[in-house]
Amino acid sequence: MGRRIPKDQLQAGDLVFFKNTYRHGVSHVGIYVGQGWFINAADYGQGVTLSQLKSAYNEHHWLEARRIKLKAVAESDEVRKPITVTVHEGGHDIKIVLGPTHHR
Repeated sequence: MGRRIPKDQLQAGDLVFFKNTYRHGVSHVGIYVGQGWFINAADYGQGVTLSQLKSAYNEHHWLEARRIKLKAVAESDEVRKPITVTVHEGGHDIKIVLGPTHHR
């Protein structure tokens, strides 16, 4: 779901994906907020933080950005279902599910 966005065309609300952070492959996602910054859950100790997209670490781990039409999702009957985003990395399709989760 969503379309790939070049880094120089990012808009607030776009999803930004990173690879090989704490594990191999797609391993981290954030939400771009503008002016080169994104919010993300950095780790369990820090919680949600504001990070610079152009830091050396994030540049090294950059994978891609995706834009999802949230209005279309919100107006559909699928509102209570998770959104699945497919990211292509290393010749593989990796599905990332965003939305409600149920923990036991």
